[in-house]
Amino acid sequence: MSSNKNSSRNNSLSSNKAKKVISNQKKNFQSSKQPNENEITNSKHTKFSEKIFKTNYMKNFIYEGSSEYKCKCKYCKDPLHKTQDLELLVDSVYMHIKSEKHRISTPAEEEDLLTELKEKIDKANVKVPKGIQTHEDRKESESKNFLEFIGFMIKEKLSYSQIQRIGEFLKEMYKENQLKFFKDSTFDRELISLISKDCFGQNLIEQLKKDLTSYKYSLSLDNTTIASENLCALKAKYIETNEGKTRVQNKIVGLYKLRESSSGETMFEVLKQKLFFNEEIKNNLTGIVTREKIFPGAKSRFFS
Repeated sequence: MSSNKNSSRNNSLSSNKAKKVISNQKKNFQSSKQPNENEITNSKHTKFSEKIFKTNYMKNFIYEGSSEYKCKCKYCKDPLHKTQDLELLVDSVYMHIKSEKHRISTPAEEEDLLTELKEKIDKANVKVPKGIQTHEDRKESESKNFLEFIGFMIKEKLSYSQIQRIGEFLKEMYKENQLKFFKDSTFDRELISLISKDCFGQNLIEQLKKDLTSYKYSLSLDNTTIASENLCALKAKYIETNEGKTRVQNKIVGLYKLRESSSGETMFEVLKQKLFFNEEIKNNLTGIVTREKIFPGAKSRFFS
């Protein structure tokens, strides 16, 4: 009799435990289906509301999106679905309005209204969230920097081929992550002059000797007076062939202080000191150009 009672009691306890487990499972299942209100309330994103409109004009093209944290622009189209209006986070709506893409998409007759809206946004000190930048905005910024770089080099009177070589050189350094020196380096004129003279000067002279020994070349000599000193600049011009490609080279040979009048004899002395390191270089000279005259038979005139 007592064993039946114990058995009945155990069955009752087991049944109660089972009911409790099932009840807890139902609660867990229901809670998993319902959104976490605290997470939504504490979201870092801005909800769509009347507060985002800085002017009444903004209501003409910005409206609520597919969620409470998104909005749509009537004037700009989705890049993947051209027939659909562009949808974006409310957080980035002001940055979008100030973008070049939106300006282009805005009707011409609304340009003044758009300008006024941008000014309102700036005056409100609206902070654009970090890291939120459209692909179009990045491309616009990169294009602006590229044009500024090219414009500076053109302004410095560099040739197109020089600009090309500088650009390709910097691009290779960027790929190898070798441009960090820009942050702390000082591009001082005197420092650059010392580096050129003491570090690279001799190597450049040796390379020039090698080129002028291998290629026919012409010379240009130009006399000028700077700070009461007479100077003669020598420049060699030749066609270099490298790996099947040809390139016209213009290299500065050097500067020479003239202590006498710039006669033919003086010119010859300059060439002997600054250029004629060997007979091959002397024999490869095809002509000399000066400010006053052209000497196509320079070798026979000067070096007979």
